Amino acid sequence: MHKRIKTFFCILLAAILLASVPVAAQQPIRVILDGRTLQFDVQPTIIDGRTMVPMRVIFEEFGATLAWNEQLRQVTATRGDLVVTATVGSYLITVNGNARTMDIAPVIIDGRTLVPLLFVSEAFGATVSWDGANRIANIITGAAADEYAAPAETGQAPPAAAPPASPVSGREAPFAYTRSAITIPNRRLTAAERQEWIDEYNANGGASAFELEIVRLVNVERASRGLSPLAICHTLMLTARFYAQTMADLDTGLGHRYGPYGGSFETADAFGDRMVGVRAANGTAGSWTPEAAITIWMNSPEHRANILDPDTTRMGTGFALGGEWGVYGYQIFGGGEATAVPAN
Repeated sequence: MHKRIKTFFCILLAAILLASVPVAAQQPIRVILDGRTLQFDVQPTIIDGRTMVPMRVIFEEFGATLAWNEQLRQVTATRGDLVVTATVGSYLITVNGNARTMDIAPVIIDGRTLVPLLFVSEAFGATVSWDGANRIANIITGAAADEYAAPAETGQAPPAAAPPASPVSGREAPFAYTRSAITIPNRRLTAAERQEWIDEYNANGGASAFELEIVRLVNVERASRGLSPLAICHTLMLTARFYAQTMADLDTGLGHRYGPYGGSFETADAFGDRMVGVRAANGTAGSWTPEAAITIWMNSPEHRANILDPDTTRMGTGFALGGEWGVYGYQIFGGGEATAVPAN
């Protein structure tokens, strides 16, 4: 009798637990390419919020041929003049020799190499939208974009078309569409030129959503360690964007001693921030998402120390498109009071 009661309660508990799992979480992930559902020998999975798919299937679906280097654990996909390379365990993906940073690295599961669907798709010029309720990833290639209609079974409306202003995808659109129309010269700017750049920055809305997310993620890292949050400093935001654009426009590379003013601290001084208040700076290249930039900085002892400096009170950050790496980013940290964002 006791055995039957125990069995009954075990079955009841299992039923309750099963019922408590959201239906969407029980559904396998579907990947749809231009309206056609793809088939995989190892099912796509979500790791750290990113959809991962078997590399061979997705690359071949994009019309690419594969070459696998077992020693390096590296795959090279070639389609015409386009060459894409990804390495298991590495956050870098190269497109025709230009490196970009992913926020998750390829992994091996059940003997298959899985790659991040979003980054691979973008490397081949496609866009990806995610239907979380139905766990469906919709891939639209350039050839099909103009004729796209959402698959009938999802009940979704077609996504709004975004202007092709940059190689960055729609999730960074608030950042991408603030590209400066002013090219920074390799010399000190006149007062009028500097003011023209500042006026354009303010007219375009100032700090972008991308940059504000960087500040938020910095403060998340600080809060997790019991440190006070950093205030957004308008002067340092200006300086960081300008210096990032310097690296992009002049192809100076990743360094703190370049640009029209001879360095980032001197640039801050030129934009009205006393050098004594600037404490440290971090740079990055090829970081196409805020999460990727923060991951790189936090994985570097020197950069992490700048982010977690308990004596820092304010910061600015800026990202600019262009140059060899496609996108450059910069952070500047300071003490003292933050300058406020203009009321306009």
